[in-house]
Amino acid sequence: MEVLNASANSWAPRNELAYLQRFGTFESQAVVLLLNTDDLFGTAPTSVPVGRDRYYPSRKPPLGIIEAYTRLLLPYS
Repeated sequence: MEVLNASANSWAPRNELAYLQRFGTFESQAVVLLLNTDDLFGTAPTSVPVGRDRYYPSRKPPLGIIEAYTRLLLPYS
């Protein structure tokens, strides 16, 4: 038996279907699909928060340590 986990945080069913359409089921005999309520009722991704929310930056940070500092240590504004 071999188990493959094809998931990512906040994947909705539309992303999972697109993954299966692109890569297939790897000749699996069974596919187990787990949906939680956040996934089931999730909305389509949008670019609205990009550049407006600090967790959706519009450019790469100059250094990872600066990104960690600004995301984790500075108060949310």
